[in-house]
Amino acid sequence: MAKSYSWRSYSFLAVSVLVSILMVSIDPIAVAFSEGVATIIINFVFAEILLSIVLSIITFIRSKEKRLISIIALIITLLNIAVLAFFLWFGANFS
Repeated sequence: MAKSYSWRSYSFLAVSVLVSILMVSIDPIAVAFSEGVATIIINFVFAEILLSIVLSIITFIRSKEKRLISIIALIITLLNIAVLAFFLWFGANFS
């Protein structure tokens, strides 16, 4: 059987992009609504990053999956984790 993309690859990409969009839009949403909404979004970002890591494991274990979309989503996920780790380190050491 030929390798193809499945819902796993597309959902992994969608979750990775959604995390990036939420990380960029935390401040405008907090200004428009309230700081309480920003806390909910931050918790949602952490949950989505964990989901993205689980989806990466599931996607790369499958041998019948093409890898291009998964690799793109993995790069986005790693960038999201790097940005989040930087801001956590920056906030913990310089606040």
